[in-house]
Amino acid sequence: MPMRCRGELPHLYKDGGSYFVTFRLWDAVVPSAPPIDKKSLHKLPGEQIAKLSEPPLQLGSCVLARPELARKVQDSLRHFDQQRYLLSAWCIMPNHVHVVFTPLACHDPSDILHSWKSYTAHHANKTLGTRGTFWERESFDHLIRSLEQFEGFIHYVEHNPVEAGLCTSPDEWPYSNRGYACGAGVPPAE
Repeated sequence: MPMRCRGELPHLYKDGGSYFVTFRLWDAVVPSAPPIDKKSLHKLPGEQIAKLSEPPLQLGSCVLARPELARKVQDSLRHFDQQRYLLSAWCIMPNHVHVVFTPLACHDPSDILHSWKSYTAHHANKTLGTRGTFWERESFDHLIRSLEQFEGFIHYVEHNPVEAGLCTSPDEWPYSNRGYACGAGVPPAE
């Protein structure tokens, strides 16, 4: 299993592995947050690991609360599903995104994440009339080590909008796998 470091956080990748990933808007970063001890994460249940990556919901610009931006991120995540990776769960929150996915053969998790972030950053900057950094440079990713963790991460991601008070049922949040599957009332992106 190669261990890579793109900056401050180490990233562990394994062929055939599944991952829980959180990426945040550049202004949703808590600078005084204690560093995450990635070496001991595998000992924690999935929900505790996921909470470590969660920024306060109102931190930063929260531009992903804009339906056209949330839809574009959702469309980007879904675009290569079943071709480059298998999406198990996702949700787009006002200032961050959670994804559980499994890369398919020959597709590197860091390349997939870069593709999502690069494409959506260009679109968002164009939509907002801005330039420059959109996403935090580092993303939190965690190699899922057991079926129990896998199920825990999916539950966490699907219930994240409910826990944040954005809806009362995972099926109601339009920018998630559950809401998308239930047709949560969002028209398709143009």
